[in-house]
Amino acid sequence: MKNMTCAVVLLCAIFFAMHASAGQEDGPDMKAVSDLDQQAIKVLNIDLNSLRWLLGASCGSYLLQEPLVKENQLGAIEALQKNGYAKIEVGVDEMPGGIRGAFLRICPTEKGRRIIDLLTGPAR
Repeated sequence: MKNMTCAVVLLCAIFFAMHASAGQEDGPDMKAVSDLDQQAIKVLNIDLNSLRWLLGASCGSYLLQEPLVKENQLGAIEALQKNGYAKIEVGVDEMPGGIRGAFLRICPTEKGRRIIDLLTGPAR
């Protein structure tokens, strides 16, 4: 769990750096992030944004679909299913607290679980 937390924090830091630098000249950090993104696409056929969603994937977690649509994140999540890393389940449900809406779950497949384990260490 500690390794997964570190990996998620590292990916978040990369994305914050990317967004903070948007509109600024490309520096060495942006070049490194761009190179890392290209390597992820080359090796895994998904970009870093999709990889971020894979690292946080859990069959026990439900995500509201509407904010994902507004933030243009569904493509990154759907890429996981397209490449066999996760199964996406969508349903309309009412959650505790009376929240009702379309929810989705990102359930890692065995292939996705192996990627997660390689990046974070095996689940204990």
